[in-house]
Amino acid sequence: MSCQRHSLQVKWYDHVKNSDIAATTSLPNINDIIAKRRLALFGHVVRLDTNTPAHQILKQGVDVKSGHRPNAQWQRPPGRPRNSWLQQTNRGSLTAMRQSWRAAEDCGLLLPTAAVCALQ
Repeated sequence: MSCQRHSLQVKWYDHVKNSDIAATTSLPNINDIIAKRRLALFGHVVRLDTNTPAHQILKQGVDVKSGHRPNAQWQRPPGRPRNSWLQQTNRGSLTAMRQSWRAAEDCGLLLPTAAVCALQ
């Protein structure tokens, strides 16, 4: 928003609302762009060959976040759980991770993302 305000030469003391600036510039919200790109990367990695290390690591991460232990001896590290890339991609919902995984597998396309495929 600050870059858009700077481009329009709007000062802080002009008291112009962010919604007015966004309407003037007609640019998409940066949070929406980031979420869309995260989902695109998620879908791309899900559709990789199952022998690819990135696919295996992401699958294990989804399994762990969904409550499945990788082996019997595994325990969660002590302390507060960190907000991971997976949680940010799926807005923190564990069931949404599984649904996004299945949607990305079913989609079979590199683009659009799994979420977009699910909406079509």
